[in-house]
Amino acid sequence: MLSLPRRVSSALLLLIAALLLPVWLVASWTESLVTDPDAYVEAVAPLGEQPEVQAAVADRVAAALQQQIEDRVPALSVPLVDKAVQAMADKAVASDAFPGLWTAANRSAHTSLAAALTSDHDDSPVEIDLTPVVEEVISRLEMKGLLPASATSTTPTVVIEIAQPDQLVRARHAYAVLAFFDRWLPWLMAALVVAAVVITPKRLRALLVGSFLGLLTTGLLALALVTARPQVLDLVEQTVGSSQFLEPTWDALLDSLWHELSVAAAVCAAGVLAFGLLGFLRRRRG
Repeated sequence: MLSLPRRVSSALLLLIAALLLPVWLVASWTESLVTDPDAYVEAVAPLGEQPEVQAAVADRVAAALQQQIEDRVPALSVPLVDKAVQAMADKAVASDAFPGLWTAANRSAHTSLAAALTSDHDDSPVEIDLTPVVEEVISRLEMKGLLPASATSTTPTVVIEIAQPDQLVRARHAYAVLAFFDRWLPWLMAALVVAAVVITPKRLRALLVGSFLGLLTTGLLALALVTARPQVLDLVEQTVGSSQFLEPTWDALLDSLWHELSVAAAVCAAGVLAFGLLGFLRRRRG
């Protein structure tokens, strides 16, 4: 009679551990992106080679330079000059130098983001500074003799906004919770699994059930990432504003979460196969 309550308790502990697994995967992914600049840069660096991102950067840089020319030298604000500026911006982002500029700008932005999320005293907006790209375009224009020095004596500010101070306050609290989960959930899940295995007389079956539940919850997380993507992007857009960079950046950052998710699912699947096979062999012998 005592075995039934133990089995039920074991199953409940395994279910709790399995439900915590997707939470920990998201928390671990977030912690890695915030604390590891190399992980963040590795995720976003390939964006610099995507045509849509290059086009968006070129349009922003060209628009800023065209506006400055109109303000400084109105006589040069003609379609011919505007086309030349746009053409030089397009060439700059398509050049071999742009990926390096993009990577450096994102590494600097990550430093600001990490400081903002881990410190209560940093309320500066987090932005990707495209000034080096603007300077590259100005240099190309001057080398071609298309602009006088007076038109570009100062470099216009061109940035991609990531977060404003009021948004960082909410993000800071969310990050603190996720960092706590990342630190303690692995220990809690391990304790739950060990307790579940110890209290049940069917220990091999408990390991099989635990592996199956883990595989199920990782599958549910994968389903949620796919089905909730439009809603998440809409929510982020409402928070930080519309941007041509939002969708490709989100997908690039999620790549590492998909990798962690696939590893966890593979481990759980291996557990299902291994413990299922052991149970089958044990029954055959019995």
